[in-house]
Amino acid sequence: MIALRAQPTTPFPGNEQQYFLALADKDPQGVIRFIEGAPRRRLLDDACLALWTIRHEDPRSTAADLKKALETIADRYATARRSETLLDIADSLEGSRLGSREEVIEHALALAIRESFKAVEQTAIHDVHVRIGRRALAEGDLTEARRHLLSAAFGMPKNAECNYWLGEVYLQSGRPRRAWSRYFQAILDDRLEEDDPIRHLSYQRLAEMNRDPEFRQTFNMVSAEQYLAGRLADSEFHARNRYRFMRDRYPNRVRMVELFVDSSAPHTGGLELAFQALDELFEGEVALVAYHLNDPMHTKASEDRLAFYGSEFPPLAVFDGNPGLKTAMGDGEKPAEDAAKNYPRLRGACLPDTAIEDGGWQVDGNITRDESLLKIDVAVQGEGSAEGLRLVVLLCERSVMAIDGNRVFFHHFVVRDLLTPGGGVELKDVMKEPLSLTVDPRELRKTIVGNLPERYRLEHAGEGPYVDANPIYAVGFVQRTGDGRILAAKTLGLPRKKGL
Repeated sequence: MIALRAQPTTPFPGNEQQYFLALADKDPQGVIRFIEGAPRRRLLDDACLALWTIRHEDPRSTAADLKKALETIADRYATARRSETLLDIADSLEGSRLGSREEVIEHALALAIRESFKAVEQTAIHDVHVRIGRRALAEGDLTEARRHLLSAAFGMPKNAECNYWLGEVYLQSGRPRRAWSRYFQAILDDRLEEDDPIRHLSYQRLAEMNRDPEFRQTFNMVSAEQYLAGRLADSEFHARNRYRFMRDRYPNRVRMVELFVDSSAPHTGGLELAFQALDELFEGEVALVAYHLNDPMHTKASEDRLAFYGSEFPPLAVFDGNPGLKTAMGDGEKPAEDAAKNYPRLRGACLPDTAIEDGGWQVDGNITRDESLLKIDVAVQGEGSAEGLRLVVLLCERSVMAIDGNRVFFHHFVVRDLLTPGGGVELKDVMKEPLSLTVDPRELRKTIVGNLPERYRLEHAGEGPYVDANPIYAVGFVQRTGDGRILAAKTLGLPRKKGL
């Protein structure tokens, strides 16, 4: 009896066996014959990449050989991944010692553009424009770089890589304001991982520009806040109403609120947002100042005022000289939620049920700017004895942008200096002659950096952190030395936000 059995097929048909032999021998012609023989799909992509690798690693390969290998990928590789693969090859050639590198990279990019229209991902063509723009920038062709990067930005307006390289183009083109906005758009791309190099580079550029006096003279932090309005949703909190519409229900209002914070602590972000909302509530009627300790905005003034109250730090809010409110703590992960917890307590302390002592005093004055100098004039009027009363004047900056690693935060009402050291000027002397003070922001920077904690001092070598003269304001207040009660306070020269 004869049994018929099917002959088992070899796992590697003849042409596949020849392909593997060609791979082992690094024979490009053997790989090409395999590709041209219409092999199975499962090996075709491997063969296309293998041909490129063999050609690239062979020092005898000409530019024509390399370009032909790229064309094989463009013609035979999986359609949906052709453009992406060609881009990866172009990236891998950057910095290589290949003699014909530039010619081959340009060919890869040209093929990537052609094949991008066949890709499943609709952003493929824009990715190609980003690569071409980067190359043009590296070669110093800013016009070509801008053209390609803008083309990509129209299709991917939130893409971090595209925005970062556009920022580089604008920075090198002498347009720093546009560069700043592009770097900020880059860090707002929520698809970036925390350790993504583009995120790090964008933050680094923003930090450099934040410390650049020449740039900051043309771009202050009020402008920055207006640009970012609504874009940092997790870092915004706003008062729902205004005191002017509540005055009849809440006739008692404090004159001044002093906040002591350490912004490097994770729980203070929400507290600062709630404090900022008080400005929206009172629209300048209540003087607001924030003392920073142990962070990049630390000052000797903060130390002196904390010592005056004899209170433990942090955080602490002081209302009309009464350090009675310990603020709520949050977890720092969602500042807006923490602000919602802190704001009712701050607002309640500002609008007490009991009548506030009428001090009988009134502070007035103004700030004038003469080129780079600030002149502050403060006068006090009132009746009664000035015994035991002092006038204290603080210099503050309305908005300060701080960049700490991969984190951006705007701090408000930041105390920069105590202009009347030693607990203030005796009020009886001010009653005789108004107080006149002159401040040079450049000298103030040196004073600030000299008092910074050591770990921050090194970051501000030279003149120290930039102090923006545009949002500078002063707060003058009359304080009783015995119990610390503030009997009058006035904000001088505070730039108001639009719409307030």
